[in-house]
Amino acid sequence: MSMPRTLVVITCNEANPMVDPARHFNLNTSATQVIKTAGGRTEGAINSIYQVAQSVKIDMIIVVQHTSCPWSLGEVENNIRSDVRGLKASPYVQKDISIIGYVLDLATDQLREVKYVEALCSLSLWKSTSPPIIFRNLIYPFLWHSTGNPSSG
Repeated sequence: MSMPRTLVVITCNEANPMVDPARHFNLNTSATQVIKTAGGRTEGAINSIYQVAQSVKIDMIIVVQHTSCPWSLGEVENNIRSDVRGLKASPYVQKDISIIGYVLDLATDQLREVKYVEALCSLSLWKSTSPPIIFRNLIYPFLWHSTGNPSSG
């Protein structure tokens, strides 16, 4: 008997209806798992991906991060490339799973695919096998989000 097949979407847990992946993808709830993390970053999603893979065959993982995210630092395209690289390098993510990334531009409500080229990404000076942690101090994102100024705290 073959395992059921599924799509995993990793996205931001921000309470903004524009960030809902169902607005941009045809998500069949029985064949899709949506994992929400701070900033849509993948480090916090690896355990969930591993658990999903124990009961279903994951065909594809889509990483969706958005512009103007209060939970993530850096350029969104670079964050997505870093997260795709981290998933591909993780021993807990099967190597035969397709992994792609998209930027959701909140100003235009459009998705844009972020190209990931293995050869170019492996030339990076930063050779971590996992994406960087977004915030070590949990109070910091709340200060940034509520005041719009990271130095106010």
